[in-house]
Amino acid sequence: MGFIKQCFEEEPDIFTECLQDVGFNVEQACQFLPAVSSLIIESTQKKGAFRTITCLLSACQNQVPIIIDVGAIAKSSAINVEQVITGLHAIAMALLQVYSKKSESLVKATSSFSGLNRTN
Repeated sequence: MGFIKQCFEEEPDIFTECLQDVGFNVEQACQFLPAVSSLIIESTQKKGAFRTITCLLSACQNQVPIIIDVGAIAKSSAINVEQVITGLHAIAMALLQVYSKKSESLVKATSSFSGLNRTN
């Protein structure tokens, strides 16, 4: 689960940009990201990274509230619930890309240590 936290810590600009792409201004993104990232990290610890990201990417907006309290985020970020769900979906897409890159790097590093990358 440290992977997800690492994604948010090491790639904050990606998440800010993806939020701006869906209509957030910089101030909204800066208020939204800290609360959302901590809830996503908490969800991945409880439900797993795959399930969390899958729920966030779901076309069915009923899935998002299962893992994230969108009402609380809307209230604390001073944005509406629809925009919260749109923001979560945008973040999930970026998170999936960053997570995939980091996972791929880890798999390559691990396989080189275990001898799976031998060229004999």
